[in-house]
Amino acid sequence: MGWLDNLWRRRQGRTTETPRDTADVRAEDEERKKKKAEADILEERAHEIRTEEVLREARRPPGTG
Repeated sequence: MGWLDNLWRRRQGRTTETPRDTADVRAEDEERKKKKAEADILEERAHEIRTEEVLREARRPPGTG
């Protein structure tokens, strides 16, 4: 029942992890958040550029396709 004991300790705030392990996990989480934020910004810019291109294109009248 070791996994259950660890789960219970985590729920109670008493983990078997060292402070260094916790700091490493937090640093990785921060890095992931930064990368996700950068990816979100790039994705948003790509959508804006595409939208501008679509709006600049002339529309073809119906029935001429």
